[in-house]
Amino acid sequence: QVSVDQPRREASRNLGYVFLPSADAVQVACMGFDQLAASALWVRAVLMFVELVDAGRVEDVLWFKTMLGTISILDVRWRTPYFYGGSMLRLMGDVDASDEEYQAGMDALPLDPYFPFSLGMNAYIYRKDYKTAIAYLEHAASLPTAPKWYRTAAAGFLKRSGEHRAALRYLDEQLEFASSEREREILLNKRNVFLHEAIGADLEEKRAAYESKTSRTLTDLRQFEELPADPFGGEWIVSIDGHIRSSVYDKVIAARNKFDERGMLTQAWQGPRP
Repeated sequence: QVSVDQPRREASRNLGYVFLPSADAVQVACMGFDQLAASALWVRAVLMFVELVDAGRVEDVLWFKTMLGTISILDVRWRTPYFYGGSMLRLMGDVDASDEEYQAGMDALPLDPYFPFSLGMNAYIYRKDYKTAIAYLEHAASLPTAPKWYRTAAAGFLKRSGEHRAALRYLDEQLEFASSEREREILLNKRNVFLHEAIGADLEEKRAAYESKTSRTLTDLRQFEELPADPFGGEWIVSIDGHIRSSVYDKVIAARNKFDERGMLTQAWQGPRP
């Protein structure tokens, strides 16, 4: 027994995921225990999620999508995989796959307002597609079981006044239902970035009004009586490029721009063309 301990530990360490055969084949192999098999596959997918989201490989997203697709065939009306799976795929960086999962949930559960609302939030937060967002939000709000705030959110989008509040509330709900600390961490960072953009846009409007009224360029935000809290824990500044940002987030932007600039220079230096 002692002699095989080390090989056994090595085997456990290298135990990864494998692709399933076609969903139809899995269904046949279940021999009628479809829901039990769907539950087992879902547990496996959730346990693997934290490792996959950190790895960030294309094949990981494909594996996760395959698992979700098989689960939905085994138990088409099970809400949980659609509900969490769409969010997980989005956190893995594949908004298209997230849309597909939410659309599958919408097809399987057409009276559930969560899925069209989530499609609308994907369109607004991640794609900046305002028209598509409104269409999905209006549909979600029209369903009889829709929460009241869905209707308020749809109305806010139509007036271009409440879209930020609606998106932030949606992200708060995502945080509430997050299934792991890693998921919460990613969602919280996205919420902070979005809140930063929303506050920054409001401060830009205030600056424009101030400059129009005084005919002077505003370079020091202390001219305003009170500034909102910085989501990143810094202070609001007028950056060197003229945009209003968090002092903390401005360093992130500067580092990213430096990296992008280095990348462009590397690509540009290809030597003389033949």
